[in-house]
Amino acid sequence: MEQKWQQPEALGRLHVKAIFYQFVHAHLLQKQLQGAQPETEKPTLVEQVMAYLDKHHAEQITLDLLAKQFHYSVRYLTRIFKMQTGYSPIDYLIKVRIQKAAERLQGTDATLQEIAASVGYADPFYFTRLFKKHTGMTSNQYQKRASTQRKGPYRPCDKTELSIAAQEIQRYIGENDSQQVFGGIRQVDRKTTQSMASALIVALSLLVSACAGTPNTAAPNGNVQAVTPVSTERTVTDAVGHEMKVPSQPQRVIASYLEDHLIVLGVKPVAQWSVKGNVVQQYLQKDLAGVPLIPHDLPPEVVMSYNPDLLIVDSAEMVAGDRYSQYAKITPTIAVGTEKNNDWRQELLTVGDVLNKKEEAKKVLADYEAKAKDAREQLKKAIGTQSAAALWVTGKAVFVVDEHLSSGDLLYKDLGLTIPEVVKEASKQNDANWKPLSTEKLA
Repeated sequence: MEQKWQQPEALGRLHVKAIFYQFVHAHLLQKQLQGAQPETEKPTLVEQVMAYLDKHHAEQITLDLLAKQFHYSVRYLTRIFKMQTGYSPIDYLIKVRIQKAAERLQGTDATLQEIAASVGYADPFYFTRLFKKHTGMTSNQYQKRASTQRKGPYRPCDKTELSIAAQEIQRYIGENDSQQVFGGIRQVDRKTTQSMASALIVALSLLVSACAGTPNTAAPNGNVQAVTPVSTERTVTDAVGHEMKVPSQPQRVIASYLEDHLIVLGVKPVAQWSVKGNVVQQYLQKDLAGVPLIPHDLPPEVVMSYNPDLLIVDSAEMVAGDRYSQYAKITPTIAVGTEKNNDWRQELLTVGDVLNKKEEAKKVLADYEAKAKDAREQLKKAIGTQSAAALWVTGKAVFVVDEHLSSGDLLYKDLGLTIPEVVKEASKQNDANWKPLSTEKLA
């Protein structure tokens, strides 16, 4: 077109105009046939988030990730999404995953583990529990009934009951974010997508509940049976004032960076603290062999994937803002302290109380105090009042431990070693465990 436009003949430019008008006509006709909205109309934030969750439902998604993806704060994104849909983004994601799983359970012969993984859940046990919560039956029950109904006669109630797993259809998000549906009944204009999605989720939940009966009390054969609790519960008030019912004998515990306390109390966590995907507390690995890793900042979606029946965090900072409400929706959550550096003895006793192992914690602490006393007496006989310091040496700097924190607490309080003046001086700098030490001070 450009070459013809540059030609001196008038007919050349006329030809270009004709081609251009033909192109514009074809483009507008295509838009009209697709039911597209004018280019000037942009999809709303909530529509964009819904489309993203629908497309990436099988991936590991957290509120923090969504907030970064759409350049909004977690609080604002959650508030605006819930105001327009009635669900938090994570709750909506779960709904999408359950619906996708139901479609696969009805339409394929894939294993439960394969289906769980295909919708973003690595733990089939947790997936089954979540599926039953939302549909009123286990995934195995659902798959068996779907298989039976594919072979058996047509029954109207069956169609309604399995409406959450409608025929697999192909979807794509067009350039204007309208949702196009092929193999279904009609195309959905983007302006109606949001309201229809919310209404559809509510309607499907009601239909499944109506046909499934009372999910918590009905056995697979239809007989009503009493629900026997797995364990009794205890009410615990944590360090920040949250009153929470916790299992008397928790079986699946996450206590990030508190694994020391779990080990000495005979409890093996379902996940252990880590940084950068592979950095762990090496000295605990003999006792934590085979325990998978969880990021140190405990993303709610990752916590949920481990299906814990108790979450213990070491500081109030980790449940600040709306974090506590996010965790509390997943499992009972307890903060054991309010300080940046809590007293480990009190932490041990608190963890022991939460785990219903208070006496065991007291005994562990008493045994430790006796061992520390013996070591303290031996050191005094061997070195008298000589001072000592713990140093952290890197390629570019040297740090000294605070006299009241980390190994400083062990050296100067438990073992009774004399505190060097340089350590006393450095300890006044800030509240960090390790303080920078100049080469002059080191000398």
